[in-house]
Amino acid sequence: MANKFVSIEYDDWTKKRKTEMKKSLCILNGHRSFFLNFTYITIPDETYLGLELGFFAVDFKFGLNKSTIQVIINDSESFDLAVLTSTNTLEEVAAYSMTQEELKKICEAKTISLVIKGEGAEKQVDNNEIIRYAQVFYNGAFDEKAYIEEVEAEEAKEAEVKAMEEAKEAEVKAMKEAEEKRINKIILTLFLAFTLVTIVFIILQIIFGGAYFVGSALSGTVAFIFLMALTLFR
Repeated sequence: MANKFVSIEYDDWTKKRKTEMKKSLCILNGHRSFFLNFTYITIPDETYLGLELGFFAVDFKFGLNKSTIQVIINDSESFDLAVLTSTNTLEEVAAYSMTQEELKKICEAKTISLVIKGEGAEKQVDNNEIIRYAQVFYNGAFDEKAYIEEVEAEEAKEAEVKAMEEAKEAEVKAMKEAEEKRINKIILTLFLAFTLVTIVFIILQIIFGGAYFVGSALSGTVAFIFLMALTLFR
């Protein structure tokens, strides 16, 4: 049974089985970003294992349609991956064929670098997260007994991230509720202040007549402002 990070699609008509990671790995982030995924496809009498690389930039084309990737393992061993297919729209995406042995080398590596050579650009990406990513994929695609500790570590990491997101959501919700209560309190205070001003004005009118209209209005206004200030700056 595949782990939770791997997606498996099966076509009953063609007998095609496609295994890939559910989420691509961002290996270089910024205004020019690279994303990586692994794909394993089996059809009767045919198999394909590949690395899929995506590049996104608003102001630049890397040229993945005519690219190669040099995979450097532990700063001492390397192998090259040549592009098979590519698309070139807003996001450039290219697929590179590789062997299971080459994938295994990535899984067993201590350090890894990818030297991506496009049609008009070259970039070296040093990112050891690729190793864990490859291990989790290998477990889901080839051997569910391999790299179990790495899969469990990834599950723990995902659970921690989820807990942090839920805590953040709860904090935002609590702040929103507190702000709503504050606004409701201001509205209620303003209503009570207005009611008080109205009552005072009516009483003064009854007792003293219209001569005190200005004075009562002024005192009511002062009381209104005072109560509003108390509410806003508590």
